[in-house]
Formats: sequence, C-alpha cells, structure tokens
Amino acid sequence: FSAKYMQNAGDGPEVMLIGLLIAMLVGLLFGLVNGILIGVLGMQSFVVTMGVRLAARGIAMVVSAGAAVAGCPAELIMFSFQNLFGIPMVFVVGVILLILMAIVTKQSKWGRSLILLGSNRNSAEFCRINTRLVETAAYVLSGVLSGVAGFVSISVLGCALPGIGDNNLLLIIGGVVLG
Repeated sequence: FSAKYMQNAGDGPEVMLIGLLIAMLVGLLFGLVNGILIGVLGMQSFVVTMGVRLAARGIAMVVSAGAAVAGCPAELIMFSFQNLFGIPMVFVVGVILLILMAIVTKQSKWGRSLILLGSNRNSAEFCRINTRLVETAAYVLSGVLSGVAGFVSISVLGCALPGIGDNNLLLIIGGVVLG
C-alpha cells in the first residue's frame, strides 16, 4: 500500500512521511489481527501468524498485480545510500530501533510484563498481569516495526516486491524452533 501510494503521489519528503505512516498503519492492522486471534481468542500463534502472512502476501499480490511496484520518490532511494559518520543510514535506523526497543522492554512496566509473559505465562497471570493485553500489544508493536522494515526495504530496493521474504521463511522457522 505504501509503495503504491508513493508511486502515484510523486516526490517530496511529505510523500515519504505519508508512505512511512501507511506502512506502519498496515503493519499495525495485521499485528492487531494477530494479537486478537492469539492474545484474546487463544489461537495457536504459529498457525495464526502463518495464515495472516499468507493473507498479507495474497493482498500484496492483488494490490501490486503480482509485479514489483516501482516509482518511489528519489529521496527515499537516496536515503538508503546516505551515511552517518561512514555508517549506512539503513543500519543506523536499525540500531536506533534496537536501542529504543531495549529501553522499552527493560525500563517500562509493559516491557517487564512482556518478558515475564514470554518466560512463564502462569507466573505472569499469577502476578495479575493482563496477559491478553500485553500479548496483543506485542503483536501490534511487531506489526508496526514490520511496516518500518518494509518501508526501509523499499528504500534499499527502490521498489516493493510482493513475497520478497519468502526465501527466508525456512530460516526464520528454524531460528524460532531452535530458539
């Protein structure tokens, strides 16, 4: 959706900002669907996330007509080539988000609740943590960050490709299973 908007809207920083907000909003919506199905309704996370991923890929194929969506603002493409003290800006964005998330998980009540929930759901419930809300919020945040990652991907590639991450799926599953 973000790339399609930017393709039709032209150039300019406001187009990039709106494109980023669209990417984050779409990620938020998919994260909310995952969060409600898993955190509130108690469905199996693996099945839900795989199903929602397939639905998202299908929607992306329909929106893009199965082809790459090119024609993004030149400023966005140039962003991926910029450096800050010799460090690529794409890497800087990743490090900033990593630090921000580390602070959120270590310093906030929600972050500590999330860590406890991930360690031991029964203990989290015993401590009167609203596990449904914490888990749903985690999926929503994950969706928003996925939107940011997709936007950065558009910056690096110069276009949006539906199904770009399909080749990494087995590696991701293996990493999750092995821990």
